[in-house]
Amino acid sequence: MFSVKSTFFLFLILFFPFILRIKTQHLEPYPALLLPSGATKLELMSDTLEVNSTELYGLTPNGTLKEVNPVRFFFPIPVQYMNPILLNDFGRVNPLENDKGGLVQLLKKFKVLRDKIIDANDEEELSKWLDSKLVEQGFTPGFLKAFKTTSTFSVKANRLLSKKLSNEKIILPNK
Repeated sequence: MFSVKSTFFLFLILFFPFILRIKTQHLEPYPALLLPSGATKLELMSDTLEVNSTELYGLTPNGTLKEVNPVRFFFPIPVQYMNPILLNDFGRVNPLENDKGGLVQLLKKFKVLRDKIIDANDEEELSKWLDSKLVEQGFTPGFLKAFKTTSTFSVKANRLLSKKLSNEKIILPNK
């Protein structure tokens, strides 16, 4: 079994990444042991259930919008990372840019964190990758829309009652 000293040593090693994650939600130090928070629980107040999600739509060759399969589009990236990737515009937005907190500035000073610099080669590589993923599913390259959707389900009837699209974001890989 572990001694008190080894337990305390482990606590000291894991305490800093834990505090860093709590203070700044967009930072996750590596290596770190950060366990998931557990399964989510939905509370039903009525016979309907509202679920928020994100859907991607591409432009077909005949000019209509069609839903893009996110699992195939983001492969080999797991689909659960879709929302954070869309929030930072496929890596074009630097989450540390507007964070003036003391902890982030201290970590930058000691070179633990650094601002990312995106050059033209990175933009071109991203555009080619996004275009290839769109063409792979039969869409026109260079056009992608993301919608936040709210779907309302009937719990008793086990069917979709309504679906509302909102918060449209147009992503143009070929800027």
